[in-house]
Amino acid sequence: MTFFTKVTAPSKATFETVEKEYVVWCTGLSGTMLGKKHSAETRALMSATRSGVLSPTYGKKHSAETRAKIGAANKGRTISAESRAKLSAALKGKPKPKWSAESRANFSASKSKPVMTPYGLFPSIRAIAEASGRDASTVRTWLRKFPEHYYYVKKGE
Repeated sequence: MTFFTKVTAPSKATFETVEKEYVVWCTGLSGTMLGKKHSAETRALMSATRSGVLSPTYGKKHSAETRAKIGAANKGRTISAESRAKLSAALKGKPKPKWSAESRANFSASKSKPVMTPYGLFPSIRAIAEASGRDASTVRTWLRKFPEHYYYVKKGE
């Protein structure tokens, strides 16, 4: 009776296979998508499950501290001419939001401050600019340089 069986030497291909499997096992790459691409259908499904109400950041806002950190990280960052050209090309032809005249008037009324001038009370800087045929920046300069003649008035006064 023999206790030993004859063992054949493993081939080089066997060593390569075992080594490859061991590396995959050690690096945790088994079962990953590394080197593969998701189909268009899968990408669309993943996008749909992460957008709108289903998004983990939906309805949340960054804190002031986080916004400051993001701003500090982006400070001094320059965008290359090539990237700017790509952004420009991507945005060309996209429709801009169209607000009705009523909506624009509401926005303007909510943000505007009445201004007293030597010519009377005006509802906003824009109204003075249109009446005088000047630019709004010119009217702001008048407010800064001539506070005794041009000044803001609290609404309702």
